[in-house]
Amino acid sequence: MGDLACVILAAGQGTRMKSRLPKVLHAVCGQPMVLWSLASARALGADPVALVVGHGADLVRATVGDGVYYVLQAEQLGTGHAVLQAREALEGQAGTVLVLYGDMPALRVETLERLIAVHRAHHPAITMLTVDSPDSMGFGRVVRDASGRVRAIVEEAAATADVMAITELNCGVYCFDAGWLWAALPRIRATPPKQEYYLTDTATLAVGDGRAIETVTIRDVTEVQGINTRVHLARCEGILRARIAERLMLS
Repeated sequence: MGDLACVILAAGQGTRMKSRLPKVLHAVCGQPMVLWSLASARALGADPVALVVGHGADLVRATVGDGVYYVLQAEQLGTGHAVLQAREALEGQAGTVLVLYGDMPALRVETLERLIAVHRAHHPAITMLTVDSPDSMGFGRVVRDASGRVRAIVEEAAATADVMAITELNCGVYCFDAGWLWAALPRIRATPPKQEYYLTDTATLAVGDGRAIETVTIRDVTEVQGINTRVHLARCEGILRARIAERLMLS
């Protein structure tokens, strides 16, 4: 059994892109954004990699090609449901599962290396990436107890005024203890009104199981801003162009 497997979530339709092209195939600096996530997974040595596809699945397969497991999420029933679709392909293949997104191309490999290093050092159920930002960007809040331990992730729609004031946000990027993850996912309950299964609920399950949750906190929000509109796409293009130019100038 290997050390690290990866699930990349890329099944969404991306209706706000106002495009017939699947969202994850829109180009950033000349290549479809999903390939940025795939390149990060490979740079980290993840093997195997499962790509969860849905909308435009055939076109995504044709673009990405071989070298990944393709997992179909036929119904869009939330992030927890999406990762669960990869269980058959990945269970027993690696001790750690990294969860990434196909629409987050600005996330640095160095940040993911820190996340994985913390997970390997402490062996928790979950090591999650968080960002400290006064702008919530619609992300869930990370709720901690008096001793600083993570107790829950509360989505913005369900947050009280006190929780809304929290500036530590969940980025949705995780390392999981694989054995714990595959057993925990079927225990997630559907959340009304959409009856979707959210990966954030794994935090509550880990706390209930008496398992630790570790965090790695970043302050550069540009790394974790997902791309949901063409405005977001243009902004991300600018961010990555600037990084590339800086690297070339410094070399």
